[in-house]
Amino acid sequence: MDELVTSNRISRSDVADYVASRAFRPSRSRNVGLEVELFVLDLVDRQRIPGPDELRKVLGADGQPDGWLDPSLALPGGSRLTFEPGGQLELSGPPAPAAAAIAAMSRDVAAVQERLATVRLRAQGGGLESTREPRRWVRGGRYDAMAAHFRTCGAESASAGAVMMTATAALQLNLDAGDDDRVIRERWDRAHVVAPVLAAMFAASPVLSGRPVGAASGRLEAWHAIEPCRTAPVPSVAPGSSPGEQWAEYALAATVFFVRDAAGGHPAPGRFTLAEWIADPTLGGRPVTVADVDYHLTTLFPPVRPRGFLELRYLDGQHLDDWPVAAAVAVAVHDDRAATAVAADACAGLQARWAEASRLALADPPLASAAIDVMDIALASMRRNDVPATLITSVEAFAERYTRQGRCPADDFYAPSASAPASTAPTSALVNV
Repeated sequence: MDELVTSNRISRSDVADYVASRAFRPSRSRNVGLEVELFVLDLVDRQRIPGPDELRKVLGADGQPDGWLDPSLALPGGSRLTFEPGGQLELSGPPAPAAAAIAAMSRDVAAVQERLATVRLRAQGGGLESTREPRRWVRGGRYDAMAAHFRTCGAESASAGAVMMTATAALQLNLDAGDDDRVIRERWDRAHVVAPVLAAMFAASPVLSGRPVGAASGRLEAWHAIEPCRTAPVPSVAPGSSPGEQWAEYALAATVFFVRDAAGGHPAPGRFTLAEWIADPTLGGRPVTVADVDYHLTTLFPPVRPRGFLELRYLDGQHLDDWPVAAAVAVAVHDDRAATAVAADACAGLQARWAEASRLALADPPLASAAIDVMDIALASMRRNDVPATLITSVEAFAERYTRQGRCPADDFYAPSASAPASTAPTSALVNV
């Protein structure tokens, strides 16, 4: 494809068709892919952040291709290991039916914890680096370009971008898109309807580096503050538009922060959108190629992102006992056809309630009421579908401790206030990491 467009200038309609055609892959499998991000603590020096090189040696990935472990030390569930810029450890499990995927990831998290314990390290969940001052370990073209781009958006965006890269952790679910165009549209629409409620139910990041940020999910607050054209939900751009068309318009309207070249790439020379670059090739120094479009899509981070499948990106990293609960609830209300429509009805009218979800979570009455309904729907689905009894017991315990009390994991830190100022970067040093 790249060779085709280097000699024939690519058009906006070419890009729109290309992006839309690749956004969703019909599938009947209903497999789930899990990605669990964790912070790693030094039990001797509580303020030290172990770096990726150190962790690769401990975990058996030293000298291996990125993401892979020495075969003799491979994790039992088959997860790959990668690292976020602040040293956060990410486990990415292979797609599997939900119960099997959760069980496999649980084994891998336990195996990682065992290996870390041998050198007095420990993995910890949560959505923000709650005790230590973050630092950026991973540097290079992409991350340097990202930081430079966010600085062009203003101080708030730069600060939030630094927090996002160095101090956040998420639980991500990858779900099959659906059987056909009709089902894909239904799943896409419903995923957006239930998202703020699920984000509020599992908000778990109210403290950054020992300081309250004024929000139940400081992680989501940081994402929201970065740059709306790449982190806001994908809007319905026109009545009757397909999910693929909506995603294509979103991509075209987002700014470009990286231009590839023979040396790897460099920050975009100015602020311009993908659509503007297509219209005026001099903005990027040359015409847009398909490879540029593919890379640009990897720099867009809406709460629900299509990558052939549905990528749910909005859940905070959870306590190590609670991430299976969050995964099981999210899967139940997305993949059980007897539950999806009912859950969407319970969340109707709350699709735009992202600010309340991140700042107040279940202290917001409409979200709290819907969360109880969603939890009931999810538990009924699990009982119908032979989810392991131990996992159902964990979900019920979470519901009693949090959801039915109008609480979320963030409330174990402090109760957020509607008037509390949100601050994604309590120290100015974060701007320049």
